[in-house]
Amino acid sequence: HAVCNTHTMRSTRLVFRLILSISYCFIFPGYLLNAENETVDFAKQIEEVELLRKKGLYTEAITIAQECLAAAEREEARDWSLESLYQLSLINYLQDDYESANTFLEISLSIVRLDGNLQKEADLLNLQGNLYWKMGQFEQAKEVLQRALTLFESIDKRLSMASVANNLGNVHASDNMHEAAISFFSKGLDWARQIPEDRSLRMRASLLSNIGESLVALGKFDEAEPYLLESLKVELILNEPRDLAFSYTSLGNIYSATGKPAIAEEYHRKALEIQMQLNDQWACTITRIRLADALLMSSRPYEAISLLTEGFDDARRLRSDSMLADYSQTFKNAYLTIGDDAVAAYYQDIAKWFKERHESENVLPSSLQSARNELSADGQR
Repeated sequence: HAVCNTHTMRSTRLVFRLILSISYCFIFPGYLLNAENETVDFAKQIEEVELLRKKGLYTEAITIAQECLAAAEREEARDWSLESLYQLSLINYLQDDYESANTFLEISLSIVRLDGNLQKEADLLNLQGNLYWKMGQFEQAKEVLQRALTLFESIDKRLSMASVANNLGNVHASDNMHEAAISFFSKGLDWARQIPEDRSLRMRASLLSNIGESLVALGKFDEAEPYLLESLKVELILNEPRDLAFSYTSLGNIYSATGKPAIAEEYHRKALEIQMQLNDQWACTITRIRLADALLMSSRPYEAISLLTEGFDDARRLRSDSMLADYSQTFKNAYLTIGDDAVAAYYQDIAKWFKERHESENVLPSSLQSARNELSADGQR
C-alpha cells in the first residue's frame, strides 16, 4: 500500500516521469530473409510490441518480443536482437519485475560494448540506473547513472544529459539528499534550455517540477512556488492531463502549507476535475484529502466531511490502509472543528488501527471490531 502523503504523490509522479525520460529507442528499419527465404519483418513486429505495450497488454507484447528476439538471433541480426532485448527489459520494468528487466539490460549492454556504441551504452545505463533506483539500491543507481552522464557528456548529447541529470536528482531525492537533488535538477534544466523547445518542453516541465518538489521537501515554499508556476505554464502548453493535474496538486499543497486555503482549494479542484475525467480513482482519493484540508482551514467542516465521505468509499475499494488512516485522521479533525468530540475520538481510534495494520498487519483489536464493521458499512459515522 502507498502512504497517502505528499512524498508518495511525488514518488508516483517521478516514476511516471522516469518512463517519459528514457531517451533512446532502438528502432532500425528493414527486413531480412530467413533460412527458408521468407521475409522477416522485424520493424512490423517491434511496432506491434510497442502498440501492445502502450495499451498495457504486456503478456502479448512479451510473446511477440520473444519471437522477434529468437528470429533475430537465428538471422544474426544484432540490431534487432538489441531492440527486442530493450523491449523485453522495458516491459518487465513497467510490470515492476526489475530483476528480469535488469537481466535483459545486462545482455544488451554486453552487445553494445562489443560494438563500441557509446550512445546506446549510455542509454542502457540510464535505464539500468532507474532500475536500481526502483529496487532501492541508491548507491548503485548513482554510480550507474553517473557513468551514463559521463558517456553522454563525451558525445555532447544535451537532452540525454538532462534526462540522466533528472534521474540522478530523483535518486538523491529518494535518498533524502534534497540539496544534491536540486543541484542535479538545475544542471539538467540548464542543458534542457539549450535544446529547442519542440524537443525539450517535456523535460523542462519535469525538471522544473522536480526542483519545486525538492524545495518543498526542504520547507522552502516561497522558493518552490516560481518553479512550480513555471512548470504549470509548460504543462498547459503540453496539455497532458495527468501531468497537468499533478502540477495543480503541487501548487495546492504549497498554498495550504503557507496558509492560503482559498488559492489551495482552487488548484485542488482543478486537479480533481481532471482526475475525475481520467477516472483516476487513486489520484482522486488523494486529492480529496488535500481539498478537505483546505476546506477545514477555511472553517468549512461540513463541506469537508461530505468530500471525505465520498473519498473514503474509494479508499476502501482501493484497500489502502495508509490512505484510510489519513482519511480517518482528517475526519477526526473535521469533527473536532464542529465540536463533536465523541465522533472525533471514534475516528482517532480508527486512524490508529489502520496505521498499525499498515505497519505490522496486526489483527484488529476486538474492542474496535464493531467500529470497523460499522465503518465498512456506511463509510461515515
